[in-house]
Order: sequence, then C-alpha cells, then structure tokens
Amino acid sequence: MANQRRCAVENHSKPLNELISAGNFGDVNPNITEANFPDVGSIGQDFKVYDFEKAVSSDYAIEQMEKDGYQPANLRKLLIWVPANWNEKDVVVALGQFCQDADGNRCVPCVRRWRDERRLGLGCLVCGLGGGCRFLAFRKS
Repeated sequence: MANQRRCAVENHSKPLNELISAGNFGDVNPNITEANFPDVGSIGQDFKVYDFEKAVSSDYAIEQMEKDGYQPANLRKLLIWVPANWNEKDVVVALGQFCQDADGNRCVPCVRRWRDERRLGLGCLVCGLGGGCRFLAFRKS
C-alpha cells in the first residue's frame, strides 16, 4: 500500500519559485502562487507514498496517513520531494494544502507527466482525483 523512505533533499527555506524551477516543469498551473499556497512550515523528512490501488476520497487517504503517524504533504514538501524521488510515471498528490478555484472548489497540488511534459497542476477534490493517484505523506514531527 505504501513505501517508506527518507526525503533526500531539504530545501524548505527556498522561495516557491526556486522550488518550482528545480522541478523542471514544462507546465505550471498559474494558480500555484505564494498567495494561494503560503509557506506553512516544515514537516518531517520520513515519507510514504500511499497507493490505494483504487479511487478513494481525500478524507479516507488522510485518515490512513494519520493512523500510520503521517500527515499529507504540503506544496513545498511535494516540490522538495520531486527532484530526487518522483518516478515521472505516477500522479502524486499533496493533500496538505489547497486553494479554491473560481467555483469555490478545493484544489490540491499534484505532479504528473503528460505528453512528455512534467506538469505541476491542481486537482479538484470535488471532481475526484481518480484511482491512479498516489498520495505523498510525511511523518509527523
């Protein structure tokens, strides 16, 4: 269900635009900004990537993380994790932070590869994230 490792990179103090640049994304959702995703502080370095092998609600994913002593990654932790750990195949979601779209829906950051391009996007929780998503979590400090 999940693999556990230690995050190889700790760049939490870098500005958001530098973390995004380090990810070498060809496409970045324009709503991923400091204003929409403020720095909420650091969380642990031990991480798990949860794969439920089916579509699950964000609430269910977070409950499972908390049972294991983990919490969902925020945007910055996702961006710190990407360069050394992302396999570029999986859609990986950070449920620890969200912004609202024009319709008031909660949207969470995610990374995915689409048509040979690395993308940093937003997934709408109302629309559903799908069964192919993985969820990044870090051990509670």
